[in-house]
Amino acid sequence: MGGRYQYGYVNHSFNKYNLYQRSGNFFISLGPIVSRTAAILVFMYLLEPNTFKALQQYLISAPVESHNIVDFIKWSGHSIMIVSTGILNSGNTGSPRFWIFLLLAICTASHIALSKEDIKNAVSGLVVTLFVVVLINLGAWLCGIGTLKYVLVAAKYNIYLVSVLSVSIAFSLVTALIMGICCGIKRLIIS
Repeated sequence: MGGRYQYGYVNHSFNKYNLYQRSGNFFISLGPIVSRTAAILVFMYLLEPNTFKALQQYLISAPVESHNIVDFIKWSGHSIMIVSTGILNSGNTGSPRFWIFLLLAICTASHIALSKEDIKNAVSGLVVTLFVVVLINLGAWLCGIGTLKYVLVAAKYNIYLVSVLSVSIAFSLVTALIMGICCGIKRLIIS
């Protein structure tokens, strides 16, 4: 391996001519991101309930009537601030629950990654998934069914993902910084 870390992946068979199975590759490949984000949300729910409740209340009250991407970006930014300030609230640092959450969240966030095979399978599945979504929207449009309100409701739940992944990136950067400092100190000691 030459010192390079290799991520694992699930090797599975599928019929490349079956749209359902090809689309499934997209969701299978994103499993590490979704499952670890869900784990961090569970940790937050159990160990940082005030932060979780604040995020939940914000998302419940977010207006889904807006059809503007700028509003979605504002919702996402505000949800990131709610999670960040809730976690980093100075009153939390004396609580063992805070430190347990921080440890679990950092360990989990540090391993949110896709292997090359996951990315390859996700790309082929994404193309098929987007094709199916376009067909469904076209069919709904031809039948006079508006799908935008459903997309906006789903977007509210994607904000959970955005806010937790943003905090996960911050945790991962802190971990990388600490590891870099430790490696630098080790090199100084050894040389």
